Amino acid sequence: MLWHDGRLIDGTTLPFDLTDRGLTLADGVFDTALALAGRVAFADAHVARLVASAEALGFSVPADAARTAMHALAATGDRLAIRTTVTRGTGPR
Repeated sequence: MLWHDGRLIDGTTLPFDLTDRGLTLADGVFDTALALAGRVAFADAHVARLVASAEALGFSVPADAARTAMHALAATGDRLAIRTTVTRGTGPR
C-alpha cells in the first residue's frame, strides 16, 4: 500500500520520474514509524523530525500532508512499519 499525491494506492510500484533529485542525488529525507492497531506511535515526533530534516536540506515538507499520509496508511493494518519518503523533486544539479 502506498500514499502518493494525496491518496492511497494499492500495490508496491508507481511511475517514478527519473530526473527526481531523490533518485539521482539522494536529495531527500525519510522517516520510519511504527503503527499499531491503526495508530502511529509517536506520530508528532515523526512528523516534526521529517519536517526539520527537510528544512535542514533547504526544502519543505507540509506537516499536515505528512500526518495525513501516515494516519491513512496506519488505518490499513494492525501492525505496520510506515516509511515516509520525501524528495526535493525534479531539477538540475
